[in-house]
Amino acid sequence: MDNEDTKYEEWIKAVDDVLENKVSLSHSCLRDREWFAAYEAGETPEQAINGLCGDPNNVKAFMEEELYG
Repeated sequence: MDNEDTKYEEWIKAVDDVLENKVSLSHSCLRDREWFAAYEAGETPEQAINGLCGDPNNVKAFMEEELYG
């Protein structure tokens, strides 16, 4: 694994930390998203979650989007 792979793995772990804390799920439990594209665009984990999934602070709306989106 090269340095760029390691950086992405650290970034996606940060995504999972936020998701698990807010909605008790990891990125792999959600529908497919463009996580790597968000990483490459320089988004923070929080920006990526909000842009790709919605606001995890509003669990009801987040899960409705995930389930019915």
